[in-house]
Amino acid sequence: MTATAKREQLWSNARQLHGGLKALGFRLGTEQPDSAIVAVILDDQTQAVAMWQGLLEAGVYVNMARPPATPAGTFLLRCSLCAEHTAAQLDTVIERFRAAGQAVGAIG
Repeated sequence: MTATAKREQLWSNARQLHGGLKALGFRLGTEQPDSAIVAVILDDQTQAVAMWQGLLEAGVYVNMARPPATPAGTFLLRCSLCAEHTAAQLDTVIERFRAAGQAVGAIG
């Protein structure tokens, strides 16, 4: 895959994940998919930790950022994308975010 093709695939992946998580009702760090990092914002530490653990148990690795690395009362689940992720893998990630988010009450 050429560098241009990889860059295009990375942006496609960012649009897919960002759009899928936004459609589920998650609050995201950006309004537009303008980064290979997609951050889900949560306001409750217990909820954030439970969701992070649920995602890890479901096979989805995300980084969690919390104070003091974030503003007080703000917790981030950060997804780092690469061009090698497939659309099917991202569909699975979105579905696992849905399940984890519903399990902890982050989304309806």
